[in-house]
Amino acid sequence: MLNNKKVSAIILLGGVGNRFKNDKPKQFHKILNKKIYLYSLEAFYNANVCDEIILVTHLDYIKEVEKDISSYPSMSK
Repeated sequence: MLNNKKVSAIILLGGVGNRFKNDKPKQFHKILNKKIYLYSLEAFYNANVCDEIILVTHLDYIKEVEKDISSYPSMSK
């Protein structure tokens, strides 16, 4: 809560990667052994200023994202 208001972060994982020229969207590729979108997630998660973090992704990647975030305490569907 910030000034008695709920704070939400929304991270969009909706790109399809056409310009990236790969079968998998770029947010799911790894840099230094970590998926790109996890850098954004961790920044918000570790800042400890959000009451909730909402990840928005294509239906094809929901299970993958659920698996990726399972190691973060208090992250749920």
